[in-house]
Amino acid sequence: MIWITINKKSDMSIIQQMYSQIRDMILSGKLKEENKLPSTRALAQELNVSRNVVIEAYDQLMSEGYIQSHEGSGTYITEGLQIDTIKESPSTPKQTLSKNQEPSIKINFRSGIPALDCFPHNKWGQIYKSICAEIEPSDLGYSETMGHLKLRKTLVDYLQQMRNVKCNENQVIITNGAVQALGIIAQVLLKEEDCFISEDPTNIEIRKSFERRGARGISISVDEQGLNTGLLPQELHPKLILVTPSHQFPLGGVMPIARRLELIQYAKQKNCYIVEDDYDSEYRYEGYPIPSIQGLAPENVIYVGTFSKILSPALRIGYLILPEKLVDNCRKEKYISDLHTETLTQLALERFIEEGQLLKHIRKMKKVYKRRQNQLIHELKINFPDIKIMGESTGMHLVAQWKDIIFTKEHLDKLKSKGLNIHCVREYAVRRDEHLNQLIFGYGNVDEKMITEGIRILKKVMQSKNH
Repeated sequence: MIWITINKKSDMSIIQQMYSQIRDMILSGKLKEENKLPSTRALAQELNVSRNVVIEAYDQLMSEGYIQSHEGSGTYITEGLQIDTIKESPSTPKQTLSKNQEPSIKINFRSGIPALDCFPHNKWGQIYKSICAEIEPSDLGYSETMGHLKLRKTLVDYLQQMRNVKCNENQVIITNGAVQALGIIAQVLLKEEDCFISEDPTNIEIRKSFERRGARGISISVDEQGLNTGLLPQELHPKLILVTPSHQFPLGGVMPIARRLELIQYAKQKNCYIVEDDYDSEYRYEGYPIPSIQGLAPENVIYVGTFSKILSPALRIGYLILPEKLVDNCRKEKYISDLHTETLTQLALERFIEEGQLLKHIRKMKKVYKRRQNQLIHELKINFPDIKIMGESTGMHLVAQWKDIIFTKEHLDKLKSKGLNIHCVREYAVRRDEHLNQLIFGYGNVDEKMITEGIRILKKVMQSKNH
């Protein structure tokens, strides 16, 4: 059992205490990659806390890449973390890599990361400074669990304009990112032996998060139009259907209106909820952004969003748009989790949106991402003429599919040894054999020069493997 101390009188939530202590043990080297973590049930019993608290702490660590779940064997520290390079104190001498050690990643095609060098530092800093100077004393205390009313009202207007989301401020809960939002939904709506439907491939850690609550996941294959609604099981009665319809992760398909209506009809027939994870849909390069499913059936859809992909993961602000009948139970679960999301950042974000800075930033970044996407597609097609490109109409990543190449762990490890990080679609799939020839290229945080160099490294490694 790992050694964790919980102070129930602390201002820091129990979830945050657990997360911080496990993270620090990983970074300091006290927990190593061969170490298996206790099950959520065992750790909850040991610490005398709710199992849901442990699940949320594990989910956060998993979302940040510190730990990973191995099918059938438990949860382990992620392989390859450079824990030996973390400084124990300011006086610790800087360590250098030996020739046999893996070099650090120089070009990272990981999906879901925006252009961090383009964060609007000056404008955000000005707004944040103003908020700190002007803040009312009442806003310095414990805030409303559902989120600050100003932000919720502004968010309602923004989502109506941008995504055709239909709601009022009393249906909005501000969360610490999309991971917490999805955790709240799972806790409120899923119990042991329930089943839920998810896409295949999809974000596998979200699926596992739901399964750790005792629910059973049913995977439905996706194609270039998103989830294949013709495969929805008629004999089952799922509680939730988790979809990314406006930019399917990771294959990038956009669900057409006919499938959206079929999905809504199925949800009504089965008396279940659609969970719409609106994954980086703001950045659409062909036509206008696709309206949300929520706008078609507000009482049947739970809408999940985040500002991590638009601005920065460091902000840790997401949100839930809920059917009215779910609001009270979700608010209670948010309260148990961490009382409320940090107020100063909420107020700064509200003003950033209200002053039009967010829309200005989105317009600017669409141009940046389109240039990077064009460069990526150009380099891929020049170096690999027979590949197929998928999912390029929206978002900050695309998928490239080869005809006669299967990407093995050996391939990906070799790329990492050259400083290049790329993920294979099979890592996100239940039916892995169908996706062995597909790579995911996240280009949000990779500039044009790095893109060219990254594809050069990829080609060189692939040529060496073919000889």
